[in-house]
Amino acid sequence: MDKIDQVSAFTFSVRMVSSIQVVSRVIELFALRDDPLHALTLSTDGRGQILTITVPSLTPARADVVAWKMRNIVGVEAVAVAADDTNYTGTVRDQQVLDVP
Repeated sequence: MDKIDQVSAFTFSVRMVSSIQVVSRVIELFALRDDPLHALTLSTDGRGQILTITVPSLTPARADVVAWKMRNIVGVEAVAVAADDTNYTGTVRDQQVLDVP
C-alpha cells in the first residue's frame, strides 16, 4: 500500500471566531461522509475559539481535502493538521501553525 493510501488518525486544530454556526460547519464536513470522530474539544480564549478534532481513520489525501475545506469556511482563521501516525511525512495544503498552548 502506498503512503498516499495509508489510513491514519489525524488531528485538526481549527482557530475560528466565536460562533456555534462556524463550529457546526466544520463538524458537518465529517458528518457528510459519516466519518467517525474519536475526540472533539472546544476551547475559548480572548481571540476566539479553538476546535480540536481527532478522526481515527483518514487517508492523507482525504485529510488534505478536509483541511482545505475547513480553511475556506467563513470565520475560520487558521487550520493545523497532524497525523497521529509518526510514519506519515506528507504535507497538507494551506497548513498554518496555531499558537495553541
